Amino acid sequence: QKNAITDSEVNEELETIFERIENFDSTAEEAVDELVAKVGQNKPLLQALEQLQIHLGSYDFDAALSLVSDIIKTGTAQSCFTVFGNHQ
Repeated sequence: QKNAITDSEVNEELETIFERIENFDSTAEEAVDELVAKVGQNKPLLQALEQLQIHLGSYDFDAALSLVSDIIKTGTAQSCFTVFGNHQ
């Protein structure tokens, strides 16, 4: 599985995305799309990133920053469920 991405690589990419969102950089959305393609079967992380795409698509940058921050804090691969569990 050559597309596997490590947690530290995910976090690096998320930090880059966070900075781009803070700077209202339009490439933030592309970076999220690229990360989605890389994470593959990591369902909790995938759900988080899809939610992030929705925030960015609707120009809700505060929600996007908050979500990226939560994903980084909770340790992407293991605990995304804690970020996403109750957002229904």
